[in-house]
Amino acid sequence: MKREVIVIGVTHHNTLSMVRCIGQEYGNVELLLYASGKKSYISKSKNVNKAIFVESVMECFYYLMKRPLGEQKAILISCTDQIAQLLDQHQAELIPKYEFFQCKQGGDLTRYMNKQMQVDLASSVGLNTPVSYEYKKGCNLKYIGNYPCVVKPVESYIGGKKIVICMDESEVRQTVDNEQIDWQIQELVNKKTEIVLTGVSINSEIIIPGYVQKHREINGGTTYSTIRPFDKSMDKLVECSKKMIRAIDYEGLFGFEFIFDGNDYWFLELNLRNDATCYTYKVAGVNLPLIYLKGKEGESLLPFVCGIVQVDSMVEPNDFSFVISRKVSLAKWIKQLSHSKCKYLYDSGDLKPLLYYIAYTFQRKIIHKKEK
Repeated sequence: MKREVIVIGVTHHNTLSMVRCIGQEYGNVELLLYASGKKSYISKSKNVNKAIFVESVMECFYYLMKRPLGEQKAILISCTDQIAQLLDQHQAELIPKYEFFQCKQGGDLTRYMNKQMQVDLASSVGLNTPVSYEYKKGCNLKYIGNYPCVVKPVESYIGGKKIVICMDESEVRQTVDNEQIDWQIQELVNKKTEIVLTGVSINSEIIIPGYVQKHREINGGTTYSTIRPFDKSMDKLVECSKKMIRAIDYEGLFGFEFIFDGNDYWFLELNLRNDATCYTYKVAGVNLPLIYLKGKEGESLLPFVCGIVQVDSMVEPNDFSFVISRKVSLAKWIKQLSHSKCKYLYDSGDLKPLLYYIAYTFQRKIIHKKEK
């Protein structure tokens, strides 16, 4: 019997892609959005039965607690780090009413969202890791790696996805003193390419069907990429990644990020929530959110697991910024767009989100111009 599914997030293509992954092959969803005002192009999708808007992450919890019980537990899909952390921190209160991504022990998911804990665990299961150090606000700076280095919030659900490349200690000090949060300082790996391993852990099975190779990104968010099947040289990488998921006893969707330096893969971080690249996997032939839902229904997963096909993918409006900044020619961008079988906003069977995205974007620009 199909479950009620509640997709929780902000107005972002990550959330829209999850709505479509589930709505197109399982059933329409309830959409719970926070920090999105009263308008959202995602709510216009034909795959949304009901849209609820609240102002903050905490109000999502209040809504869930007062929401009427169904015949079966509803399933929650977290699309942001803040929601993943919220569900984990209130695991005991929510478990009687809902199913959601979680570690077996409440609080563990939050602990393993700490990037330095992730690096330490990745190293213990055999993954290559850069020299990394967690700087706690107010403490002495003790970074011993080489420069340049990468400085980023050690907990994304608090500090977001900000990434700063620092050339020396003075730049590091300037960055870490700028905000009242803790940071991860990490030696910069010489990047030839960056990849994402997205998968699902359900009923003691861990499925990672392929990898996404990033071509372009903005602040860590992939805008143009290609999904590919694994080759034999990546067997150890996949097995070590699965070991890491087992070690934290995690169930749900996840995404590993690695850098390839031309010889080896280096672990960067692990997202314990829906990764936006899930939609690329779906278009390539494996719908990971659907596998999670079918697993929750007790069905065999074999009919839903198959080989993926190579597919190019683009987040159209985000990636167009590379044309505006003249880093990519318009002709080249149009060619890449036309070759991208996976498009994050355009869907011929679900056009309203794209149309409302365009309308809301122009509306915001007009208001901004008037305010000036």
